[in-house]
Amino acid sequence: MKKEKIVQKFENFLDEALYLRCRTTARDKYYKGEQCLKTHRCWQASLVADSAPVLIYDVKGEPELYNDIVKTIREKIDVEFETATINFYYWTRYSYIPWHNDGHAAGAVSIYLNPDWNPNYGGYLLYKEDDEIKAILPEKNVAVFQANGLHHGTTPVNFAGDIRYSIQCFLEKGRNKGPY
Repeated sequence: MKKEKIVQKFENFLDEALYLRCRTTARDKYYKGEQCLKTHRCWQASLVADSAPVLIYDVKGEPELYNDIVKTIREKIDVEFETATINFYYWTRYSYIPWHNDGHAAGAVSIYLNPDWNPNYGGYLLYKEDDEIKAILPEKNVAVFQANGLHHGTTPVNFAGDIRYSIQCFLEKGRNKGPY
């Protein structure tokens, strides 16, 4: 019997033009101050723990960009979903997320936007597979799909690290309930 892959890594996930639009929009929302960003403080306390702030921008405020991201996910990942919650996440120094699962969603996709990420900056995605902890570096335009229920977390972004930009997508089979 073939074992279902619970984590799939995709390099060059977004086409170059869409990657640049996402990266530019994410940076503009962070630096230009035209938007008030939410924080991770609305998450369950077990997900916040003692993390420094994770800032969040809802991509539904950019409908064309939102639709292009959804289209790419549908084309590249074999997962059924009806709706998606898509946010830019801004991982600040010392921010992380403890071990958890995204059981509320049919699956989750993380797309990394930093053009260069030094491995010493931290911010690795961790997950457990066959009693082994594995890590994925948040490299440029890499997407990671996680099947429903996978226990995972991230390591803290270190002091020397930049803001770690990512797109977090929660794929819903039914009514969109939001990430937490």
